[in-house]
Parts: sequence; structure tokens; C-alpha cells
Amino acid sequence: MAYGYELYKRKSHSWTIPKHLLKDLYEEQEKFKYLNPDVEDIRYFLEEYKPRSQEPNLTCFKEITMQGYQIKSKAFSEIMDNYFPEWKAIRSSKTKRISPSGISIPVKLYYEKQVRAKEEFTEIETKNLPEEWLNPEQLKIDTGEEEKAF
Repeated sequence: MAYGYELYKRKSHSWTIPKHLLKDLYEEQEKFKYLNPDVEDIRYFLEEYKPRSQEPNLTCFKEITMQGYQIKSKAFSEIMDNYFPEWKAIRSSKTKRISPSGISIPVKLYYEKQVRAKEEFTEIETKNLPEEWLNPEQLKIDTGEEEKAF
């Protein structure tokens, strides 16, 4: 911290953050931007406890209260809807039994985490590629069958 202050005093710092660090910064800001302790409790429950549970993609209000959190039902629903968009509410007119932690719980409202598939490739337009990359004959694999002429 002292080194950072010294850089600031000498005005030899940069006001921009490198791109490769932005994703980490945004993730940390998301974790700690909530001042509401209930939001922080639910975030901790969903990120730390749920991945190790029997059903990591299902949760409900009763499950979080069984873990000892003192949160009201209405506050839980509002927090889940406003702060955790990857968790979608599933409502049913009849009571349904779910087992998010291995214990069967009767519920009419529960939340399911929408798992997104990670994209492995990024599509690039051919106009942005160098000309030598566009040549289909550019890459030849030496299989040892062709004789080399010197």
C-alpha cells in the first residue's frame, strides 16, 4: 500500500487497469458491493455451501433457514430476484417436493440455477486476418511421403 501511495505522490501511476485484470476486479466488486447483511449471507450460502451440496443447482427459502440463517421469506425472494439473476424462480400451483440438501422439502416456490455453457471459441471475421492466413495451401504437413527436392 505504501508503494502505491508513493507512486501516486510521484504521479507515476496509471489511471487505467489492464484488461486482463478487469474480470477479476468485477468479480471482487460483485462479491463485496452489498451492504445488506442478508444479501451477503445468501451470497455466501450460494457460492460457498451450495456447490458442495447434493443438488447444487436447486435451493429454496426453507433450505437456507435450515442452515441457520435468520432471513424472512419475503426478503429472501426479493434478494434472489434482484441480486442473483442466474437463479430463476420456479413457481407451481401445487406443492412440490424437492431435495436440495438431501432432505425432502415441500415447496411451491424454489430456485434453479441456470448453468451456461462456456464458449470455447471466438468467431473472427476473415477481413481481420492477415492475407497469408487465408491461403488454403499455407499449411502443409510433412508426412515423409513426398521427396524433398534440393
